[in-house]
Order: sequence, then C-alpha cells, then structure tokens
Amino acid sequence: MMHLVESRWWWPSMEKEIRGWLDNCQECQLAGRPNKSIRKAPLHPLDYVEPFARWHLDFVGELPVTRNRNRWILVAVDSCTNWPIARACPDATATTVANFLYEEIVLRFGCPMEIVSDRGSQFMSDVVAKYTRRIHINHKFTSAYHPRTNGKVERVNGMIKSVLRKYLQGAIHEWDLYLDSAVWALRIRKHSVTGYSPFYLVYGREPVLPGDSLRPYLSRSEAMDPLSANARSAKELEELGQARAAAEFRARSYADKVKAKWDAAISPVGFDVGELVLLRLEQRYGLEYHWEGPYRVLKKNEKTDVYQLETFGGVARTDWIHADRLKKVKTVDAILETKPWFDVAASRAKWPAGALRDHSIVDMPSSSVLPELVSAADKEDQPVQEVADGEPSPLSEEVVSQPTSQETLPTEEDSVINDALDDAASVDTTGLPNIDVDKLFDVDMSSDEEVDEEEKKLPAAE
Repeated sequence: MMHLVESRWWWPSMEKEIRGWLDNCQECQLAGRPNKSIRKAPLHPLDYVEPFARWHLDFVGELPVTRNRNRWILVAVDSCTNWPIARACPDATATTVANFLYEEIVLRFGCPMEIVSDRGSQFMSDVVAKYTRRIHINHKFTSAYHPRTNGKVERVNGMIKSVLRKYLQGAIHEWDLYLDSAVWALRIRKHSVTGYSPFYLVYGREPVLPGDSLRPYLSRSEAMDPLSANARSAKELEELGQARAAAEFRARSYADKVKAKWDAAISPVGFDVGELVLLRLEQRYGLEYHWEGPYRVLKKNEKTDVYQLETFGGVARTDWIHADRLKKVKTVDAILETKPWFDVAASRAKWPAGALRDHSIVDMPSSSVLPELVSAADKEDQPVQEVADGEPSPLSEEVVSQPTSQETLPTEEDSVINDALDDAASVDTTGLPNIDVDKLFDVDMSSDEEVDEEEKKLPAAE
C-alpha cells in the first residue's frame, strides 16, 4: 500500500511514521497470524531417571464408540524404557485416571517418583491430586496448549492409532478388540534412539514369538538344565545393565544434539513483570482474532520461560503460559491501557443462542453485523501424533510441577522434539454422540464397496 501513499503525498520520515502507525494498530495486532516457526526459548531436557520412576500420561479420543461403550484410550509411557501401557475407557474422568494409576502402574511397577500430564480437568482434579499425594507421587503438568512438551506420550498416541488403522481395515467401531495387540507391537519394536526394544530394557531378553520353538539352533535340553539356566540368567542381567547404560548414553547424546540444533535457531524474546502482552487464542472460530488481551505479566520463571498473567482487573490466570504463545503489545500509550482490546468470553457472550453449536452460527438474525461463523479450520497447537515409523522420539518435555499453593512457582522443562514432529498434525477419529449402538454394527461387512476412512475432527474438549 505504500506505493499508493507515496504517489499522492510526501513528508520527511513518511514511511517510518506510517509503519509505526500500522504497528500500533490494535486490530492489526489482534488479527495478525502467529508465526509458530519462531522459537522464542531454548530447550530444557529432562533428567534421565531409573526405569518406572517417571510416567507420561495422556488421553486419545474421543474415538468411535465400541460394543463395550469405550470411547477413549488412556496411555502411559515410561520415560526410561519407553514401555507403553494403554487402556480402553468409556469416559475420560478423574476416577478413570486414578484407577489406571493404581491398577496399571502402581500394582505392576511400584510407585513412581513422578507423573507428567497435560492440564486436562481429569488430571487436575481433586481425586487425582488426593491420590498422588497419598502415595507420594509428584504430579507435573505441561504448560497450557504446548503439546510438544509431553511429546514422548504424544508420539506413542500416534503410533497406536496408526497400528489400529491397519488392524481394523475400516471396522473402526471395534478398535478396543485390537488395542492390546497394537500395544504389544510397540513393546517389542526397537526404539530408534535407544537401539533397544522396551521389552528388552524391561526384561533383559527378547520376547519369545510364535514359531521360535522351530528354530534349529535352540537347544531345549540346555534350556531345561537348571545350572545352564542360572548361568544364562546371570549373563542376561549383566547384559541388561550394560544395555540400559548404553540406552541412557544414546538418549543423552541425542538430547544434547537436538537441543544444540534447536537453540541455534531461537530468537530469544523475554517479557518483564508489568509488561503488556497478547495471548495466542488456541481454540478460535472462523473469523475471530488470532490473539486475545492485552494481559499484564504478573510473574515469570526465567529458568523455564513461562509466565503467569493477570487481567486489567487484577484477576490472575491460574495457568502458566510459555513464551511461544505470547507477543509484546506495540502501542505507544500501552501503559495507559485500562481494558482488554479483545475479551473472548465477553465477545462470545454476545453471540445469538446456539451460536457455538457445531462450531457455527445458527439462526443468525438478518440485522446482525456479525458474519456467519464457520467451523474453526485452523485450531492451534493440536497434539503431535502422526509420526512416521523410525523417526527419533522426543527425549524431554516441558513440565510445570503441581503447585502446593497459589503462589508457588512451577518447575518446567522443555521437550526435545525434532522438526518432523513439529510439522506433524493430529487427527482424531469421529465421535458418534447420541447413536443407537446396535444399529452401528448392522453393516454388511462382505460388501465390495470401498470403505470411507476419512476422519473428521471433534469439537475440542473444554
């Protein structure tokens, strides 16, 4: 547009003043598309821990309902051995999480030192908090809308879904029948970073598979000899210790390599306490702004590049925001601001009744000045799940420790994740609310018609 102005007017420092005026435009700042390729903070790899000392948890779903009324998969991954656990669940509640922790982790592997999860309501509930405190588990949370921070379990989520698709062959409402087989496939698969399968790092030997008894070099008489068996067990334990040490060395080396590559490309951006910032809007509809706010920076954790914000009314947000989701307000008189430019809740409260149904405006009055809002086409920061087989897995995550009081600062580490993971996108399969399950399976599976496996996104969970 500058050429149009320059062809009509001129004054000294004209271009500088015009660009400065545009930079201070409120609507321009709110509507500007976020550049998520900019890295604002360095990575902070997690410390390496002993087997079963740290577990990463996450839900997959909502998935198509099965005969057993299952809609969700609760997944856990051991940070050291990459041992995966998955359970089909009819709901994603706090009780489900607590039972899973007790039955699948504590009773099988003992009490872990810590667990890592996102900030879903089921993980942050009083039920889970009371249980983890009771058995002395440190519960750490990822920062809000920063999915790569729990990348270890996110990658396993994508692999489970990929394996299930191959097993199901279009029978998407029978996924829970194949879940155990999918998890087993991941347990015996060699990890691209450690060089060992999770099964080997847990048991110290490779699994016995169907047909192994037919191998000509397997001596069954030797296997039945107690002395030979004891000697072999001692050797296996020694080799297991060596394998775990080698896996730790490879994991640390990989983490250092990815951190160096990541940190070399960052553009450091810091925010001071009291400074005004805009917050990237993660779940937006149609033509809504990309940013909300401004907010005032209330606290900051320089070690992990996360910030706590407050409104102009002095109300502090309970979550901690990573620097990647913030940008500075470019306004000459920013210090004089007394109210937000864009308040999401207040804006949506003015929408006609039913406007959020199916992510679109319903029965829009003809006199309304708002255009029809369509389904959000670009939800921000969806969990990274679709990762090609053989790609390196993330070795660290950004986490925020569960605060002991409202004033407690979190501790947080960033995820190490390669560029391929950054470019991946998750796609959840279609949930089917309010359906007749009996009719769901009244399908002629002998039909030669091609199965439509196209998946559609569900509305984002609150």
